[in-house]
Amino acid sequence: MTQNPKESDLDPSLDQKLTHSALLFEADVLDHLVEREPDNVAYLAALGQAFSKLKKHERGLAIDRRLVVNRPNDPTFRYNLACSLVLTGDLDGGCRELLEAIELGYRDFDHLFKDTDLSMLRSDPRFKKVETRISEVSPPSE
Repeated sequence: MTQNPKESDLDPSLDQKLTHSALLFEADVLDHLVEREPDNVAYLAALGQAFSKLKKHERGLAIDRRLVVNRPNDPTFRYNLACSLVLTGDLDGGCRELLEAIELGYRDFDHLFKDTDLSMLRSDPRFKKVETRISEVSPPSE
């Protein structure tokens, strides 16, 4: 009779490998769905998230651009585009899109200040424009 292995006996990286494999599978399925329905925003958004988790930043950027073309006034899609731009090294574009996201109503500033995707921009002088705009739309509470 075979006994189940104890957790301590398992390869600690197995969960990471399984997660990565599942994400690759998910991205592949979503890629095929997007081929069949290129303007399906739900498929595009899910594919963009999968690429982001897989650190396929160039592919994620292409998806985020498509989402903004489909929904130009969606602040979350603009925010995600800003993240992809920063992750691919376009700090000017990332700053511009963050400002646009704020203009369109993006208000999750706690997340914005913690989001690791934006780390490179937050340490850049260009981020001052974003901070200034945030202070204008979200004055300190009394």
